[in-house]
Amino acid sequence: MLGKGYKAIIFDFDGTLYNRNGINKKMIMANLFYWRYLKGLKEVREEMAGKDYGSKEAFYSAFYAAVAKKTKKKIYNVKKWYTNTFYSKFVKVLADHFYSRPKVNKLLYNLQTRGYRLAVVSDYDKIAERMQALGIDQNPFRCLLSAEAVGALKPHPKSLLAAADVLGTKPAATLVIGDRSETDGQAARNAGMGYIEIIEQFLEKTDKYVWRDFYQKIIDHQ
Repeated sequence: MLGKGYKAIIFDFDGTLYNRNGINKKMIMANLFYWRYLKGLKEVREEMAGKDYGSKEAFYSAFYAAVAKKTKKKIYNVKKWYTNTFYSKFVKVLADHFYSRPKVNKLLYNLQTRGYRLAVVSDYDKIAERMQALGIDQNPFRCLLSAEAVGALKPHPKSLLAAADVLGTKPAATLVIGDRSETDGQAARNAGMGYIEIIEQFLEKTDKYVWRDFYQKIIDHQ
């Protein structure tokens, strides 16, 4: 599965290291007072996907302005909600209602022991806090990077290439594990990296894997 040429593995976070089914509903319930912000956030992030804003600062400036316009709120209030409320509720929702993939830490240490350099690249920030909420060990990873921090959401390849640079591997020697072909998969293809997709239900005649089968193939060195 991994092939002999790969030296590094980059994991997506949401939907890959945990099953994210139901998270939108949970986030709405946690943000009832801020539902307009949440709706605006979703729409704006979809519009910004794949675009390179050049820097973290430029990305956030455009993001806050766009959400403010959609919600008819002040930019200051949008920024305050996103930085202080959204992420704290995101972390709490994960801690209260979600679980990491079965035996994910065992899989990560297995890969690390075999010499693979590991990273997490997520479109959302606060990766360390979200990993802790799910009980995912950060020690096997050399890099935790958000696409926000580099100013370009997936499927733009910038965040994957930045992570590979930290890991010290070329794109062709880097494998991406994700759960969405249109974002994770396309970003990997745009970066010239390999890609394996995690799905929730088994499908015949496909190169996509449910977590159970993916885990077993890794443990069995297939």
